[in-house]
Amino acid sequence: MLLLCPWVDLVWFSGLLNYKIDKPNINTFDKWLLKCTTEGLKTNKGKGCFLDIIDVTCWTIWKTRNQASFDHVQPQPHLAIQTIILKMEQLSVINNRKSDRSILEGPSPNFDSWTAPEAPIIKVNIDVS
Repeated sequence: MLLLCPWVDLVWFSGLLNYKIDKPNINTFDKWLLKCTTEGLKTNKGKGCFLDIIDVTCWTIWKTRNQASFDHVQPQPHLAIQTIILKMEQLSVINNRKSDRSILEGPSPNFDSWTAPEAPIIKVNIDVS
């Protein structure tokens, strides 16, 4: 549910981590989490913030999926991403961390503009056509 539902690809890839899920190589959630964490800690994001982003992203996917199941509300990845950004900013304040926009930058709320991810990640945006 957190990794293999079709709509969560957008949440992970367009969200704060710009993470592309490697579905064929996912056996269990715990192995994925270990691999993701190990690889992610090599990035320039701090350990605590990186793990917080994973936690908040999983929590948001869970809540959005429950809303779809119980309230029959279609999941909207862009709203999930906005929720993740908001929750990360709130968590930053709660933890008395300085809100670092370089860590919390995500997609533009209007989705009309494109921002390149940090190296070495390459991101290509296309439309349905």
